[in-house]
Amino acid sequence: MVTLERPDGGEYYFMGERVTEDKIPWVRQQVAMVFQNPYSSLNPRLSVKEIISEPLGHFDEDRVREAMEMVGLNYREHGNKRPRELSGGQVQRVAIARAIIKRPRFIVLDEPTSA
Repeated sequence: MVTLERPDGGEYYFMGERVTEDKIPWVRQQVAMVFQNPYSSLNPRLSVKEIISEPLGHFDEDRVREAMEMVGLNYREHGNKRPRELSGGQVQRVAIARAIIKRPRFIVLDEPTSA
């Protein structure tokens, strides 16, 4: 669904549109993913605000602040921290903020009850 893998047979549809090779960029704009283990999906060298802004392709302070507030993280307190400086729950919220920042239509949660 998130187009990480190419299907080797059949076809699939998203929002009524048949997903072909040329539609993959469009699907990627509409879909976000929250991985099961947020520690392994976050770059440990980046700050929280840099991680959250990655899907945008540029830094937008207002959007980062909004996404962080939506998941219960304080921009001033947590924005410059690295993932290793956060609790497990806070890291999970960073992963969720990164998924919602681009305002996707569909979010895939990999084993959402495990964390």
